[in-house]
Amino acid sequence: MNPEIEETVLQAFIVPGKREQYVSRFALAKARQKFMNSHLFHMRDLDPRFAVRVDPVDQQAERIYELLRERGAPEGCYVISGSSERDGTEADLREALNEVVAGFD
Repeated sequence: MNPEIEETVLQAFIVPGKREQYVSRFALAKARQKFMNSHLFHMRDLDPRFAVRVDPVDQQAERIYELLRERGAPEGCYVISGSSERDGTEADLREALNEVVAGFD
């Protein structure tokens, strides 16, 4: 895991009033997974300036990839995941999306 990258991501995409709570909880290994499950994965605290609801018809890995790339996302990404294998790793954006979307099928 890379605390610097995670803090940057959280500072950028979480609503201002919740950022410090997220940063501090992510730093605690024991609290991290529980906090992600109860807060991050429900997407309640994403900054609405950067969050876009994806139409159900477009909720396929390749379409999400295209939408992200259109908005300037790079080819690589940092993964924050409930999967301990992937959490805190860097990955190819397309591959990571394929894994995530496949997990919801």
